[in-house]
Amino acid sequence: MRNDFKYMPFHISKLAYKLNPKIGKLYDSLWNPINYAIVGGIGVLINYLFWFFLQMSFPWWITNAFAIGSAWLFNWSMSVGPFGWLWGFRERKK
Repeated sequence: MRNDFKYMPFHISKLAYKLNPKIGKLYDSLWNPINYAIVGGIGVLINYLFWFFLQMSFPWWITNAFAIGSAWLFNWSMSVGPFGWLWGFRERKK
């Protein structure tokens, strides 16, 4: 893995090794699926937050549309979109 301060897997690996070297080795061997799980989990959290706060003010179908759309946009941008390089999924364009 790259040792770069703008590269999220480096920071996660560093934290995992501080917690337990076995966890760090496991992360280093499975970093790609683990990072997809982290990005997906954050997307689900965004979905629930949008849904929770908008359900009181808007109809159900509008709330779901905004929640699903925002989670999809986050997941896309952090995996294959413009910020995928932060998680190591693609090279950064210069």
